[in-house]
Amino acid sequence: MFRKLTYYLLLQFMAIHILAQDPQFSQFYANPLYLGPSFAGAVEGSRLAAQYRTQWWEMETPYRTYSLSYDHYFATFNSGVGILFLSDVAGSGNLGFTQVALNYSYNFQVFNVWHIRPGLSFSYVEQGLHGSLVYIDEILYNKQGTNDAGSSYAAPALKNSRDIDAGVSSLVYTKKLWMGATVDHLLTPDIGMYSTPEPVPIKVSAYGGYEFHRRG
Repeated sequence: MFRKLTYYLLLQFMAIHILAQDPQFSQFYANPLYLGPSFAGAVEGSRLAAQYRTQWWEMETPYRTYSLSYDHYFATFNSGVGILFLSDVAGSGNLGFTQVALNYSYNFQVFNVWHIRPGLSFSYVEQGLHGSLVYIDEILYNKQGTNDAGSSYAAPALKNSRDIDAGVSSLVYTKKLWMGATVDHLLTPDIGMYSTPEPVPIKVSAYGGYEFHRRG
C-alpha cells in the first residue's frame, strides 16, 4: 500500500507544470533580501551580504550568478530598508539578467512575543545578450562536416530588454520560530528579446524554521 501511494505521489509531482526562471541559491538564508523584502532590516544596525555561484563550473563557460545587498533597521520607525543587486550570466553568448531592487519592511509586535513583518519591493530588471548564440542545428550540421550551414532559428530582435517589477512578502516569527512567504514578479515584467511578449510568470516561495537547543 505504501509503495503504491509513493508511486502515485511521484506521478502527480511529475505532472505539475513547472516554469524555470530565477536563479536559486542553496544557502538562501545567506541572501535574505533575495528571499523576501520582509528580511530588510531583520537584524539591528546594518548588514552587508555578498554571494557568488558557479553552476556547471567544469564547462568552458559556466553559469555565473552574483548578488550584493545592503540593509539597515531604523528602530525609531520600526522599519527596515535595503537594496539588492543581482546579476546572472549564462552560456557562451553571455545571456545576462540584471536586477536592482529597493526593499522595505515594517515590524509589528504582537503579544510581546510574536512579530509580523510585511515587506514590499520595487525593482528594475534587464535582460541582454552580449555575445553570439550557437543553436542546436548549427552544432549538428558542423558534426556532419558543414562549417557554414547557418541556423534555421531567428536571431533575437533586441540586444536588451528592460522593465519594472514588484514583489510582496510576509514574515511571522518569535525567538525560536519563523515562517513566511514571498510573491515575486507581481507586474509580470516583459523582458523577452523577440517581438512576441514573454512575461515572467509570478513566483511564490514559502519558508520557515524552528531553532532547537540541545541539552547536555
